[in-house]
Amino acid sequence: MRAAVLEAGRFRVREHPDPVPGPGQALVATEACGICGSDLSAVAHTEEFLRASRDSAATSFLFDPDRPLVMGHEFSGRVLAHGPGATGPEPGTGVVGLPWAVDPGGVVRTVGYSNAFPGGFGERIVVQAQALLPVPPSLDLALAALTEPLAVGFGNIARSAAGKDTPAVVVNCVGVPGLLNQLLHTVPRGTEILQIGGVMTEDVIRPVAGIYKDVTIRMCLTYPPEEFGATLARLADGRVDPGSLVTGEAGSGGLDAAFASLRRPEEHIKVLIRPGREGTGVVAR
Repeated sequence: MRAAVLEAGRFRVREHPDPVPGPGQALVATEACGICGSDLSAVAHTEEFLRASRDSAATSFLFDPDRPLVMGHEFSGRVLAHGPGATGPEPGTGVVGLPWAVDPGGVVRTVGYSNAFPGGFGERIVVQAQALLPVPPSLDLALAALTEPLAVGFGNIARSAAGKDTPAVVVNCVGVPGLLNQLLHTVPRGTEILQIGGVMTEDVIRPVAGIYKDVTIRMCLTYPPEEFGATLARLADGRVDPGSLVTGEAGSGGLDAAFASLRRPEEHIKVLIRPGREGTGVVAR
């Protein structure tokens, strides 16, 4: 298959071995794949990203940086085939899914952060078939790729005190060193800080500033699986407009340009990668 392969910190479009679905898995043709902030961090701070995974025993995010890697976990696509014993949406169905695949040793891997399970910056993906959900006809299949990142937002807000009798909930979605410490000094008394953005380097905070103000810090990674389907329903019935968030699209050859533009937030908010598209730039949407 054709894929954008990360090698030595740059993406190169070339032929990559087709993934083969194992027991309980499905093969999906990628329609679109979003670029996550975690992808930006994993490329810019690869060693720190992997060290954090090892230190926290997060085996689902471990990969060998010296081997080819096809990233991308915010995907949508169409089912091509099933592996042995798999049950899920039939071939031809437009789907989104939790980016999970179980390796032969029984370890759950995150698609796009595994050398063995290429992600949506390539033409094909293998995931667990039961992790896939059909995309309703009312929702554009490419825009359905925003289900995963929006589920992170909805799921983590649901874990917070937002909407309850608390003075404030502050959501920190950026991985900027020093910002958490700044928030400790500036938020109102009793605030809950929801820390979703991952700082890849060491950071320094002054805990007493938060202690004196009874501040709660909640660290968040992901969402309960049921939030994925709930988010897809929000997009399908129009409660959330995913198109309003997508500011650009690029083909596989435009990944370096897309990553660079997303590090300049005045240029783009969300860029979708369309593996079948030609060119090396980002096209405004």
